[in-house]
Amino acid sequence: MKSRACALDAGALVAQIERYRAIGRLAADVQHEPGRVVARFAGDPPSALIEQALEVERGCCPFFETDYDPVSRRLAISADDPDRRPGIDAIAQALSESRAEGRLG
Repeated sequence: MKSRACALDAGALVAQIERYRAIGRLAADVQHEPGRVVARFAGDPPSALIEQALEVERGCCPFFETDYDPVSRRLAISADDPDRRPGIDAIAQALSESRAEGRLG
């Protein structure tokens, strides 16, 4: 049996994407492959912001696997189920686009 869909309403989804954009602006590197996104930080990672984003993610999308290690400065989010990959793609896009904007601004 498949797990439920994402539980965020439209406003909460916008707020979560904005958290990922803010995280992405501080990332040194974002790597994306099917079903997985990894962000690495060169300096001190925005731990409070990352923890808040992951708390929301775990509540709304428990089918995602999340791993954050502040010591290695690495955030990883993945989904084994191919039907869940569009959510990973959306997170990767938010992280990557804002990272590019941060370099241009």
